[in-house]
Amino acid sequence: MTLISRNKFLSSFCIISSLFLVLFIVLFAIFLSQGKISTFPYSIQFSTISLRSLLFSNFSIFPIISIAFLGFYSFFSSLFVRYSFEKTQSPEIIFFFGFLIGCFFELFRLLIPLFNLWNSFSPLVIFIGKITFAGRFISYFCFLFSTLFSTEVQNQQIEKNLLVIFLLSCIFSNFIPISTNKIMPSISPAYGFEKLFILIILTLLFITFITLLFINKKDYSFSYILVTLGYTILIFACNLFFTFLGIILLSLGTSKYLKNIHNYYLWR
Repeated sequence: MTLISRNKFLSSFCIISSLFLVLFIVLFAIFLSQGKISTFPYSIQFSTISLRSLLFSNFSIFPIISIAFLGFYSFFSSLFVRYSFEKTQSPEIIFFFGFLIGCFFELFRLLIPLFNLWNSFSPLVIFIGKITFAGRFISYFCFLFSTLFSTEVQNQQIEKNLLVIFLLSCIFSNFIPISTNKIMPSISPAYGFEKLFILIILTLLFITFITLLFINKKDYSFSYILVTLGYTILIFACNLFFTFLGIILLSLGTSKYLKNIHNYYLWR
């Protein structure tokens, strides 16, 4: 993938993601002002809540904060990458861009509170489940591929690797059965083969971490681990503690990762 092609993709993503963010903000503002957004299944009762309960109990507002953060994070990170790495040919940045696409797909979970799909049999729930899981597989495969195929030799195969990632993600997400009448506390549709899905994710993370720590051994390995942990925590976060832990890890990891990548290629 040439620099011109990559920069065009990043610019297009910045425009599309900004339009979607504005759309979701406008919809939330309109529905909220008209009282169309129903009461959340897990609401905070400040009159009876304790500090421990606030930190560790499930409340619907915190997954919404996590989702919104991932949406803004993907937009601003892609904007930063577009202009900070405009002339830097880096396979890591291309895989990071794929990860940002996966993060952005999480934004579709906001359709559940927007259209009151908590106990619905709507086909829209299936769509939300499929696109959400496709995004998650894209992210985790990008984590893995970035550690395995980030050498200069593999740079010419980057388009093929990305195509493999998207195809595998679509196949995996298509095989996951989605329940249309149950929404989990993390504001994700319930799904079948839960243990298998978790096993796949843990396997991908294990291989990624082992590769980073014992094979790649690059300066950005630790910051990359922070990014993967922060993202993983955020997509499952249901309470205040894990929401802000995920935000801190993802923000700190991304800042250090992009800085280290920039320094790594600056002196080459």
